[in-house]
Amino acid sequence: MNRSITIEAFNDIERFKKELGWVKDAGFRTVGLLMWTNTCAREDIADYMKAIKEELDRQGMRCMQTHLPCYSFFQSSETTDEFMDRAIDNGVKAAAMVGADWAVYHPRTAVSSGYDWRLSFEHNKEALKPLLETAEKWGTGVAVENIPIFPDCPRHRWYSSDPDDLCEIVDYFESDRIGICWDTGHANLMSFDQPKVIRQLGKRIKATHISSNYKEQDWHLPPLFGYIDMQKIMEALRDTGYDRDLNLELTNVIERARANYYRLCFDSATILQEMFQGTYEG
Repeated sequence: MNRSITIEAFNDIERFKKELGWVKDAGFRTVGLLMWTNTCAREDIADYMKAIKEELDRQGMRCMQTHLPCYSFFQSSETTDEFMDRAIDNGVKAAAMVGADWAVYHPRTAVSSGYDWRLSFEHNKEALKPLLETAEKWGTGVAVENIPIFPDCPRHRWYSSDPDDLCEIVDYFESDRIGICWDTGHANLMSFDQPKVIRQLGKRIKATHISSNYKEQDWHLPPLFGYIDMQKIMEALRDTGYDRDLNLELTNVIERARANYYRLCFDSATILQEMFQGTYEG
């Protein structure tokens, strides 16, 4: 069970090297990579991903998951953009280039005339089909993330805020190239009984975004803060047979504090690992 943390892929290899070094010095040996649109839209993306993979290898690190570029939540799913779609598809390829098993995908929602669940499902089917074909060709997978109803935007519901949406879209494809990324912070905003939902989703869960909050915003706090019973969540993940990363997806801090912050994050991830293994003594 790997302790992992998401960092930016940046658009500058020297910045990436420095960030990766801080993470390694803190104790991590596995990372997730946040892939912004401008990175995935690079004409030389293959060369840039090669440089990232070489740096990962040089520092003895692995990337097990990435985060794909994503549309704005408020851009209704019937509207598409060729530039963005190409960047997302490139992001799937980039995940494979750095050896990641999963690329995390934000599902889209039909919201132009109020929330439309059925149309959202149809649009996500259309969007995911070519991405899964790319994933199959390149040897990686796409993990659909749970998106919450955000407290500062309570009138807007999003596809995948209901766990049944996740089951529906994953089961539709009947493919081992698609799964779920469970975001604990997002789920906390929904006040879910997370252990119950995690057991419902079961082996569909292929990746995690672990953070915490106090339910008023998606703060992306380290998991020892906030209002989440992480021990029960780790026990539920263990019960599903989950065997991949415990991946922290956290807010950043100013650069001068970054090295010490990553040490706190690693200690948090170690406690999660002990909870998962059943060895945590408090």
